[in-house]
Amino acid sequence: MSQRGWLTKQKRKKDGRVWIFHWYRVRPSDGKHVENTVVVGRVASFPKESNAWEEVERRSLNHNINEPDFQTGCVTFGELARSYDECRLACFSSAMGNSGEPFLQPRIVQP
Repeated sequence: MSQRGWLTKQKRKKDGRVWIFHWYRVRPSDGKHVENTVVVGRVASFPKESNAWEEVERRSLNHNINEPDFQTGCVTFGELARSYDECRLACFSSAMGNSGEPFLQPRIVQP
């Protein structure tokens, strides 16, 4: 199923009216179709729908939304820590004589 996603306006308490980008994906854990959303920006900043679509394109929000492992660009702390560990192991393990044990895992990252 190929999709483009869609935009809606929504009232928010803090920011007033905002553009929301929506798309469907299949949740890997149970195979259900679920709707995902991300805030594009304030309506005051993007007064026309075409302006909001330009922002969606600029941020590449609608690229690869049909891929099962698509992410919106929001990185969790756990993903960042794992990425650091992978880079640290790849870049410094042989030079420093490290045992190969992840540095952050036992300290702050819970599996």
